[in-house]
Amino acid sequence: MEDEQPGQAEEEEEELLAPGSQQPQSLTFQHLRDGSGGEQDLKRAVTMNLHGKSLASIAALDECPNLRTLDLSFNLITNIEGMSALSKLKELKLYDNRIASLAGLQGLSSLHTLDISSNKLASLEGLKGLRGLRVLKASGNGLCSLNSLGRWASGLEALDISFNKLQDSRRERGTARGCPSNVLAMTEAVNFSHVKQH
Repeated sequence: MEDEQPGQAEEEEEELLAPGSQQPQSLTFQHLRDGSGGEQDLKRAVTMNLHGKSLASIAALDECPNLRTLDLSFNLITNIEGMSALSKLKELKLYDNRIASLAGLQGLSSLHTLDISSNKLASLEGLKGLRGLRVLKASGNGLCSLNSLGRWASGLEALDISFNKLQDSRRERGTARGCPSNVLAMTEAVNFSHVKQH
């Protein structure tokens, strides 16, 4: 058995992070104040930019119930549960994180635009309650099927599912039972020659 060299564990942990990134951090009140442009009363904040802060946890977001726009892109987030307090949210950017489940978004009934591109999603389960959703960007995940897009998705006006593991949409039509026709029509625009294959 090899003895671990001093600093070896630290080097292995650093390899898990993107080049130039910092150690994973939890969301703090200082992050919230900075992200809201210096707003001292976080309950009044309507816009929050937390792009690229190496955040792994977003637990303190319930302090900002009036947010309309939230950018959590380019972080290290794996769990988005607990966002239901943000019921006024209209635009949410979660691209380039490590999210594998959309559990936690159900209470965001006002959400209009959601960008969950470049995560680790295999399905779109968890979006069912988002009746106001009009724009969904889910490119660069591991989506294999559109089965989780049911009637709730009939209001979608724009859908980006490129660079996933989806097969040609004509074959996908047979498996997307309950998927609204407008969503199936939007999948026709996907260039499947550029879609990741199994």
